[in-house]
Amino acid sequence: MFRLGLLDKIDELILSPKKRVKKEICWMLSKICTEKKAVEGLLERKVYEKLLKILKKDCEDVKKDAILLIGKTATVCDADQARRVAQIGLIGEMISLVDKMKASQKVILEGLTEYFEKDKNIVGSEDRIRLIRVLNRMIGEGENSDKAMSLVLMLLDINNENN
Repeated sequence: MFRLGLLDKIDELILSPKKRVKKEICWMLSKICTEKKAVEGLLERKVYEKLLKILKKDCEDVKKDAILLIGKTATVCDADQARRVAQIGLIGEMISLVDKMKASQKVILEGLTEYFEKDKNIVGSEDRIRLIRVLNRMIGEGENSDKAMSLVLMLLDINNENN
């Protein structure tokens, strides 16, 4: 993928004004980014910064594919890469979206779980507490309660370790 210069084209296509193009690029990347080297390529090319723009301003349809990509790369990144993704602001934005994007909730929860498994302190205590509150409400309403409960338990363990 990288030797073919594909990322050179992705840089311009991922911020295309055309919704369909952005969706396809995110979907394609989620299918081919299956190793740390690919995540590193996305970090070096500032693709995650572009994904943050998508999560902040695009329609829900495009955001879903961006979230899928972010979640999929969480499964293969290492702890350093996870911290760099968090520094960009993507973890905080995913925390904000977990309550707003019902259709992508499961993927967001899986991605967040992966990131927290890579680095327990990937976000500060304020973001962890904000997420716990959202997850508790989700559990009370029966929304993805199994995934939400396991993430709450992980976050509570992290808070206990840090105190």
